[in-house]
Amino acid sequence: MGEGIPTNISAGEDSVEAQFNKAFQKALSGSQINEKVGSWHLSNLNNVRSLELFYQDMSAIYSFQIGIEESSFVLWNSHREAKTGKGTESLQDLERKVASIANTLGKRVKLIFPKFGQKDTAKWLEKNGYSYRSSDDAYEKEFSL
Repeated sequence: MGEGIPTNISAGEDSVEAQFNKAFQKALSGSQINEKVGSWHLSNLNNVRSLELFYQDMSAIYSFQIGIEESSFVLWNSHREAKTGKGTESLQDLERKVASIANTLGKRVKLIFPKFGQKDTAKWLEKNGYSYRSSDDAYEKEFSL
């Protein structure tokens, strides 16, 4: 497999969640990835400490910095955009994937979304169980076993 060439994991190998978990674990280990898994395309070709997620042929796009905070894996959102009607759908699907990752790894995983002045996103995050971090002007939600 050549560097920078997307790898398509066979749908018959595992569930989409298991395939997503494998790709995510590769990214956590610092390996370069560029993989299509279910409705998502995951890539860290620009920087192995960041993760680009493209939902359903780019109807939603997320960029995250990968880190560790208080023994939790952290996905710190640095960019997000979605076509009308795809923001909630893609965020809900992403949350399911992150919950599965936390369960598989047996670790806490935090999603952190800075406000970026987006009042509609802030309302959605509050309504869906995210806590406000005033020190960062961001919202976080922790997923664990």
